[in-house]
Amino acid sequence: MIETKDFSNQFLGYNIVDCEVRTKDIFYFIAREDCTQWSDWEDTGSYPSTADLTVRVIANFRSYPKDTQWSHTALEGLDLCCAGISRSPKEQRWCPRKRRKTKWINRENLLIIGGL
Repeated sequence: MIETKDFSNQFLGYNIVDCEVRTKDIFYFIAREDCTQWSDWEDTGSYPSTADLTVRVIANFRSYPKDTQWSHTALEGLDLCCAGISRSPKEQRWCPRKRRKTKWINRENLLIIGGL
């Protein structure tokens, strides 16, 4: 179970847009900045481009000591983003790079985040 304090530290101000379960103890989340939480937000009927919002890749390692179970990195300039897990040839997580004029995910539009 995720404690409220840990959830707030990682997700407050962001909306979860995707997640992946790598193992029973390793979880990855993709979260996009929630512009409606900005202090100067006014609902005028238009929203900023998703590429203008910060994307946070969040990892939870349940088997690690309590103070090191969570980590995250912030990415900017991404349009559409989703999570995935590669098991071969090397286990790692990934998310698409900046939007390109293609319908298919391929080597050119993947950003490899890293692995253990």
